[in-house]
Amino acid sequence: MAAVAALGTNPAHGVTLSLYYGQDPSYAHSNNDIAVATGFSRYSSGTDAMGNGEYLSGVTLQTVSQTSITTISLPIGDYLSLSIDAVLTGNPNPDAGDTGYGQQPAQPSYLGLSDLGVEIASTDATASVLTPVALSPKTLSTYNGHTTYTGFGEINQKQGNNSGNSNSPAYFLAGPGDVQPNLAGFDPGAGNGNVGLNGFAFGGASPGNADMLAELAQFAPQNNVASYAGATDFEDSIMFQGLTAGLVTLSPTAVASATGYWVNTAAATTSTTSSYWLKSFSSSDTINPIPSLVIQVGNVPEPASLSLLAVGGTGLLSRRNRRQA
Repeated sequence: MAAVAALGTNPAHGVTLSLYYGQDPSYAHSNNDIAVATGFSRYSSGTDAMGNGEYLSGVTLQTVSQTSITTISLPIGDYLSLSIDAVLTGNPNPDAGDTGYGQQPAQPSYLGLSDLGVEIASTDATASVLTPVALSPKTLSTYNGHTTYTGFGEINQKQGNNSGNSNSPAYFLAGPGDVQPNLAGFDPGAGNGNVGLNGFAFGGASPGNADMLAELAQFAPQNNVASYAGATDFEDSIMFQGLTAGLVTLSPTAVASATGYWVNTAAATTSTTSSYWLKSFSSSDTINPIPSLVIQVGNVPEPASLSLLAVGGTGLLSRRNRRQA
């Protein structure tokens, strides 16, 4: 059995973290998807096949690109649900395959994330077009002198990956981040479109539990290939609501200072187990960006009409493009 020991000398690493949008094909199977819905309840009306609460009604799943910007149409008053998956590559385990002292299951070939922080930036600074949704009106913290609230999102605590493997342990420490909704019942006039103001969405491991070997491999595909198929659900059911017509860009990103991965600090011997500890991301590690999502809420006005200008007696056709954030 692998053990967690005090941090020793870490080997040199150059790992790569990649984020993906959840794209499960059925909301009834898993909330690990991108969805637009006509209805939302903060109280679960049922559970999906993974045992997670379902909060949406009138769901239409959205297919988004993992490599380029996708535009999603959201009617005014409707809800948008996002999910973020993650995968870590380039972190080989020096004790791969070792059964260790006591003949426990073989150790994984690659080691995964020990903790992860994610925030979602929005171009809607006041959340007047697209607002994040909070878990409740209970105060969490403050940001720029205004109250923040716990965001509505579920950190993975019930499933191992997006294919529904429940054998891997999920994060023990979890928080969906804080938000400032522009909705009735919350701090008036203090809306902010970002998810994760003072506190980003965070998931952390629970070192030393009975499933330590599986925990070491979580978020790490054993073929060491970064792909959605090998990614693990990090957070799903991140809720927004469309308020007025406009365009908003959402840009999820991993927070390097809140992200770490497992390293082997002492190899197993015939009489001792391996030792592992977490290592924080550094300049030698890479975080691959995930493409932004453009959310078109309601009917966005067309660019300014064509106009005919007379220049020196010659007709010059010109177009003025009006950009709307």
